[in-house]
Amino acid sequence: MRLTGAESPNNSMQRTALRAAAERHDVGRTRMSYAVDFESMPWETPAQGIRQKVHRVGARALRLVEYSETMPPHWCTAGHVGHIVAGSLEIEFKTGVERFQAGDALFIPEGPAHAHRAVLLTATAVALFVEDA
Repeated sequence: MRLTGAESPNNSMQRTALRAAAERHDVGRTRMSYAVDFESMPWETPAQGIRQKVHRVGARALRLVEYSETMPPHWCTAGHVGHIVAGSLEIEFKTGVERFQAGDALFIPEGPAHAHRAVLLTATAVALFVEDA
């Protein structure tokens, strides 16, 4: 709306009422950011040769993990749903070995039947996992 002179009292009052209603509607709310800024998060070191950045919301977590050659060989029974962001690795299962490289997705159910251990094929490998927190 374009005003070409003095604003009428009715228009001014309507805008003030709309502004007040919008402010009441937003009271107590904070705007949630849907972007995850891993760059601003510090690295955590949960184990030798593994560092991670974790973004948690409620019962879910998004975990960026970097594996290095200093990670000792170990069997894992945790489930993983994710994407290999950089590097390449082989994952050994009881039933055989599968190779994963940047761009590959993986879905490993949890439990002893799906126990696995990773062997890096590059100096580091980076994965992004979606998990229960």
